[in-house]
Amino acid sequence: MDFAQEFQEAAKLRNILVHMYTDVDPTVLARILEKNLDDFDEYARYIAIYLESEHE
Repeated sequence: MDFAQEFQEAAKLRNILVHMYTDVDPTVLARILEKNLDDFDEYARYIAIYLESEHE
């Protein structure tokens, strides 16, 4: 649950990229992704765990 709350920021970033992409500073975007890239790995692990539990 803690991770889900943290990962909400990724959804917000996605919305900004989709709807306001012309206003995004590429340097700021690169900094955000570099700092938080591990979150996407963790998100993928949660998805894998969920999918494995669905097959049991």
